[in-house]
Amino acid sequence: MAGLHALGAFLMLAFVIIHAYLATVGHTPTAHIKAMITGWEDVHDKEVIKRRS
Repeated sequence: MAGLHALGAFLMLAFVIIHAYLATVGHTPTAHIKAMITGWEDVHDKEVIKRRS
């Protein structure tokens, strides 16, 4: 039982660490977090901007 408890704790910790890392790998460390809060993301890809206009 203790092994399952340790495995579950490890998986939850890995989940938090991975998601914290992925949330901070944008063009600035808070870019993805800001987009989650505001619902708007700044697009810097010229081809994407060209297709939208």
